Amino acid sequence: MTGTVKDLPVSILVLDGASDLVSALTIFGAALCVFILVRTIGSGAPFARACSRALIALAIVVFVGFEGASVLRVVSDISQPHIIFSEPTFQGTFVGSGYGASVPFWPIYVAVVLAALAAVFRTGAAYQNDSSGLV
Repeated sequence: MTGTVKDLPVSILVLDGASDLVSALTIFGAALCVFILVRTIGSGAPFARACSRALIALAIVVFVGFEGASVLRVVSDISQPHIIFSEPTFQGTFVGSGYGASVPFWPIYVAVVLAALAAVFRTGAAYQNDSSGLV
């Protein structure tokens, strides 16, 4: 059963669109970090400080952005059934996601891997500095 809701509160509209907006901004931020990383590596300086910083920034963007979007989606999903159940003439059954408050763990794993990769790049930079005076 589908229907339309008239005079929907602005807070519900904002909550519903906020997770999509945060996801889009996160994807843009991740693409920017990857662009900086690829540009720095492409210029012949793979162990430059900008590479490890871009990887750390990418880890933060992925973790905060996608976890934040997931939390906003859960809050939006939890707040929407109240609109359906508040209608006194509702004669159907509500089939929705219920009140589950689970968020995905993949952003945590990706952030940990990116932080480890940044540590590898920093170690590579230290090795490059150590070997720069050798013949």
